[in-house]
Amino acid sequence: MAKEKRKALSSYEKLFDLSQRVALVVGAAGGLAGETCLGLAQFGATLFLGDISGPGLQAVSKKLREKGVEAPSQVVDVTKPGSVGKLMEAVLRRFGRLDIMINFVGIAQPTPIDEIGVAEFERILDVNLKGSFLLTQHSLRLMLPQGSGKIILVGSVSGQIGRPFSAHYSASKGGVHAMVRTAAVETAKRNIQINSVAPVFTLTPISAGVLSDPQRKRSILATIPIGRFGLPSDLVGAMIFLSSRASDFMTGQTLFVDGGCTIS
Repeated sequence: MAKEKRKALSSYEKLFDLSQRVALVVGAAGGLAGETCLGLAQFGATLFLGDISGPGLQAVSKKLREKGVEAPSQVVDVTKPGSVGKLMEAVLRRFGRLDIMINFVGIAQPTPIDEIGVAEFERILDVNLKGSFLLTQHSLRLMLPQGSGKIILVGSVSGQIGRPFSAHYSASKGGVHAMVRTAAVETAKRNIQINSVAPVFTLTPISAGVLSDPQRKRSILATIPIGRFGLPSDLVGAMIFLSSRASDFMTGQTLFVDGGCTIS
């Protein structure tokens, strides 16, 4: 009996094993992605990194190398179909397949709605929504022929609830959530799972400017029932779950890793 119990336990332990899986992490040089890259590697995934910043990619690759993780990389502009296509070609040339694609790329510019210029509005949607679309589309062109794949897009609580000074950002992230649902329906019978993870305000170097205003800091913190801001490490569990066989029966969903923000 003990042997049978151990055998059953072992089969579930392997649910999160990412060995032999190739994971492309885009926006890898941003503040959110580093911990997820490390987590993927620790669960056995082979990494390929993409970002618009060459120096940023070099820095994150160096940090990973110091922890024993080798990760080739390529500069990519997610708003350009040709650039995204070249990134996918590089992944295919290096590893011959793509099993997981995670997109962390995103920009924000807090602005009252009556002051948002058309160029600013278009730029936010271009990077956050169009970029997610292009990465999803090009990833599927690799995943569909191989008959499997996991796509994870980073959304936001702002795509679900009203947040002041973020009409363009909220529109872009709400669009990501909606696109995930539609893309998941289209690909469900092809053994592709497409989901998103939506964090709350997270402590990264980019967020430091916002938190420098004590009143705004208190205001944001008051919306998070757990009582603290998010950390990049808070996303790792959700990302590993959605990247692994443990989530094979889950698609079209947005996981809110938000300290209770969206339910309060």
